[in-house]
Amino acid sequence: MENIPKKTEYQCCFCAKVIESGRVDPCDLNILTNSFKAWEQRNNLSFYCHIQCFKSKLHKDCRRYLVVDILDNE
Repeated sequence: MENIPKKTEYQCCFCAKVIESGRVDPCDLNILTNSFKAWEQRNNLSFYCHIQCFKSKLHKDCRRYLVVDILDNE
C-alpha cells in the first residue's frame, strides 16, 4: 500500500471558513504566553487564519509591519 499524504484542511480562527492554499495562506498565528518569563513557564499555541482576516483585525498602525504587504506590492 502506498503512503499517500492526506490533504490537510485549515479553518480560519476569525471567519471559521476553510483556508485554501495560496501565495501566503494559510497563515499560522502563534500565541506565546508568559513571554517575559523563563522558557519552562511559557506556553505556545497556534491558530490558522486567512491573511485578509488577520489584516482586517489589526489596528491600522500595526498593518505597516506586515511583510505580506511588501509581497502584495511586487
